Amino acid sequence: EPNNFDLLFWFGQNLLRAGRTEDGLKRLERVAAETDRFPEVYVVLGNHYYKQAQFRRARPAYERYLQLKPEVTAARAKLGNTYFKLKQYDDALAAFEQVRLQWPNNVLVLTNIGNAHFQLGNYPKAIEVLELALKKEPDRQSVIFNLAQSLFQLERHEEALGYYRQFLGFKPKSFNGHYFAGSSAMELGRGEEALKSLQRAHELKPTIANPLYKMGVLHLRARNADAAEKHLLAARAIKDDAWIVSALGNVARQRGDFTQAVK
Repeated sequence: EPNNFDLLFWFGQNLLRAGRTEDGLKRLERVAAETDRFPEVYVVLGNHYYKQAQFRRARPAYERYLQLKPEVTAARAKLGNTYFKLKQYDDALAAFEQVRLQWPNNVLVLTNIGNAHFQLGNYPKAIEVLELALKKEPDRQSVIFNLAQSLFQLERHEEALGYYRQFLGFKPKSFNGHYFAGSSAMELGRGEEALKSLQRAHELKPTIANPLYKMGVLHLRARNADAAEKHLLAARAIKDDAWIVSALGNVARQRGDFTQAVK
């Protein structure tokens, strides 16, 4: 084809829109390789690869665009999302903080910063930023849940439970909402409330062992060996892990059956 990059760029985009992906990418990649006259080609490529979950290919496209157009905040936000998808949380945080300088009141940016801090294990900072986001948009469900998760990690279960309840008001069929609400109630010694939440979590996803295991432990604490054994055996039928076997041993010990306890 002739070196008419205007035509190649236009034609490549239209081929992508028409579903002729291979032909479109071939032309767009040629434009990107041979000239810097069309920085937007990198955004087109980055967006395409991102939508296809090809994040390792999206990343250099966004990075190159920002080398040519460092002032474009929207592209830096997309790069931050790409880093996050690649689990490159330090890079994601750095990108989101740069975006925040331009968009200081953007709730999504604050949420992304909080989530990056969470993934890096910096839970106090995650709470700080997520609380700021929640003040700006009190009904944003992802912020409520992520704030609860950060508090849970710091064992601030009373506060976490409040946010889990708030989240479940929006999403009453959330497995994670019920499971972690039950887990926080369990840590607070509220057995009846914990059992109710964990039972609902089990009903929502009956093939996951964790709610059954925790219900078994709660019954064990209440010295209800039969109910504990029932739940723990159901959990072991799903996932035969050592921690479930250990809890079954505790059931046997509670009954005074030390022969079964050591098996």
